[in-house]
Amino acid sequence: MRTYIYYIGIALLACVAEGWAREVPEGRVAIDGAELRATDDSIHVRMRIDLSDLELSANRSVMLWPWLRIEADSTRLPGVAVMGRRQYIYAQRNAEAVPAGTQVTRRVNGTPQRVDYVAAVPVAKRPGRVRLYVDEDSCGCERRVLASAERLVAERDFTPVVFTPRLAYIQPEAETRKARDERGMAFLDFPVNTSTIRADYRGNAAELAKIARTIDRVRADKDMTITATDENETPRTWTTTLGTDAPGTAGRDFKLYANNFYTFTLNLTGRGSSE
Repeated sequence: MRTYIYYIGIALLACVAEGWAREVPEGRVAIDGAELRATDDSIHVRMRIDLSDLELSANRSVMLWPWLRIEADSTRLPGVAVMGRRQYIYAQRNAEAVPAGTQVTRRVNGTPQRVDYVAAVPVAKRPGRVRLYVDEDSCGCERRVLASAERLVAERDFTPVVFTPRLAYIQPEAETRKARDERGMAFLDFPVNTSTIRADYRGNAAELAKIARTIDRVRADKDMTITATDENETPRTWTTTLGTDAPGTAGRDFKLYANNFYTFTLNLTGRGSSE
């Protein structure tokens, strides 16, 4: 009985020794170009798995298990099984031997070989910080795990950036007196050898109405007050009696300058939109 137990113990030690001897060397499977991309309802994963330096015997396989840590939660992604010749044949004949959704690849030793990996995971809301890990298991006969390794291959923070504008205020120079100009133009006709303004002469009725409208435009604006006119011009005065021929001008006195221009200096008293 003691001899039997002794042999069992030796066998177990041999299995453990074999497991440590076949531990996965770092860098046998290289992962390049790992990318994480997030939308409002999913996270997309893309990476390239380089198997060029991996040497597998016919009865060995390497299982790669990508998974995401989304803030405090973990989500496993579909795996990748890299198999030697016999393991690959067995998996082809026994589909249940490989977890559903696993991407199965046969390793041809000594040749450049890459696997493009793409996966997507639905999420209820846009995530914050996301990390992509890959667990690597080296398996022997009967799918026994001989060694395991975990590596972080990508990390990205998808927390929305809140835009906070920094407003720059440029203080305008103070104006002790705000002055703005309003201009009107009229062309009047005069009888030969006279400078008397006649509202009933030719097209003067319409031209005098233009003058009235120019003045009324300023007068109607409650934010503006006519405080002065151009003193360099010699004014002429007329009283219109045209009524319907020159709407808005009947019975009103106007000062007309010889150059037919009206310049008003405006005192703004209120709204900035009028400046």
